[in-house]
Amino acid sequence: MSSHRMNFPLRRGIQGNLEMKEKIVTPLRMMSHALLTSALLMAGAAWAAGPQKGGVPGFLDPKTGAFTAYVAPTQHAQTLGVEAATYTGTLVMKFNITLKSGIPTDAVINCTQNAIVSDPSGTYSETKTYKATRTGNTATCSVSIPYSWVLSSGDQQISQTYSVLVYGTPGSSLVLREASAYGTYIDMPANGGTSTRTVNVTL
Repeated sequence: MSSHRMNFPLRRGIQGNLEMKEKIVTPLRMMSHALLTSALLMAGAAWAAGPQKGGVPGFLDPKTGAFTAYVAPTQHAQTLGVEAATYTGTLVMKFNITLKSGIPTDAVINCTQNAIVSDPSGTYSETKTYKATRTGNTATCSVSIPYSWVLSSGDQQISQTYSVLVYGTPGSSLVLREASAYGTYIDMPANGGTSTRTVNVTL
């Protein structure tokens, strides 16, 4: 009987200690969750609001919390020890198209030019599409791409490709005929200048 009377206060004491610990830990957990939730809400609001005046533009990874600052092409070139400058010009591609595939007279013919240049300061890609004008069994179109690139030098090779697509009818996504050419490189024109290339395509 004495052993039971001695154990009862001990169990009560252990239970009281556990209850007190739970009372202390529970508010701490709630406070921790509240702080974490508040931080996430503030980060989300700042991200949704976009770049702030006086802030640093960049990307915040929501999973890792890592922030990567945006580096402009000129800054990237300077990081590599290269003096960068802005080069402008126009790339013109003229298409002479001969139609020999029985293409319907109401078919839509689109001409596309793509230009790519790679440089220590960055890689640029330009694309433009223009609708050709048809006369009988021939069609013509001229596609001009004005550009403005930040480059380490004006002595560049431009990868220039083209494609001509014939669609069944206006608004149709059915391609009746296609011709493409890749792997052609041209010299970049002098700053502010124009490069003109004529291509002959048979469809």
